[in-house]
Amino acid sequence: MSKELKKREEVGWDPQEALRELDDMVRDFEAKLALPWFPVRMRPRRHQLMMAPRIDLNDHGDHYEAFIEVPGVPKDAVQVHMTKTSLEVSAELEEEEREEGKESLVRERNHQEIYRRLTFPEEVDPDEAEAIVSNGLLTVKVPKVHKPEEKRKIEVK
Repeated sequence: MSKELKKREEVGWDPQEALRELDDMVRDFEAKLALPWFPVRMRPRRHQLMMAPRIDLNDHGDHYEAFIEVPGVPKDAVQVHMTKTSLEVSAELEEEEREEGKESLVRERNHQEIYRRLTFPEEVDPDEAEAIVSNGLLTVKVPKVHKPEEKRKIEVK
């Protein structure tokens, strides 16, 4: 055994605990790589499961239509916020109550959050937006802002 390892064991360093921490870091890193990054912005949160739902954004000329997957999320839990340039979707799923007298052998379905922010290529009118949840799919339709083309006089030299 090396001198460095002996020193670490003397001060209470547990190699098994270090391996568990490293394994957790690798798992977190792999989970982050699996997320669709563009054009997602994740907001910083305390350590808990946060999903970035998949989005399809379609341009219909006069309006945009976004489809966001929110499987298993009740309509009341979905929050949609808009500005003239962005769409933010979030939801919080609470942990189910545990029944007394029953012991869970595996418990992976716990408190989780869903968050996704999307930036539109051009300005939209958030006051005219419509959002509908049906069968785990949130559909948001928002009209584009049509700015009248400005004429500019060019001086002839």
